Amino acid sequence: MQANAFGGLSDRAIQRASELANESDLRVTAPREPSRLPPPPPVNRELPPKDERLPPVGDCLVRDYKGRECVVTIMPDGFDFEGEHYKTLSAVAKAITGQHWNGFRFFKIHKQESA
Repeated sequence: MQANAFGGLSDRAIQRASELANESDLRVTAPREPSRLPPPPPVNRELPPKDERLPPVGDCLVRDYKGRECVVTIMPDGFDFEGEHYKTLSAVAKAITGQHWNGFRFFKIHKQESA
């Protein structure tokens, strides 16, 4: 349609396109099968060490924020807040407030003093 409306390419453009379209670069056979490499070594899927300040898995942290009760459940691999999974308490605090917070500070969790 464009060629009919505005005319085709000029002879110079056709010649240049022919120069650029070097047919020797075209693939004439299908690509080879990828080489059979040995499988990668297994990834260590151990959970990172649990922070001693956190309560046990299954317990909840509760924080009243602007008249809203926010309940966060401690999971083996992170935190659950309103059905969403978060890797860090800071991510939960940001979801609640919309701003970056230190999760331990937001939930008022302090280090236990040794006797």
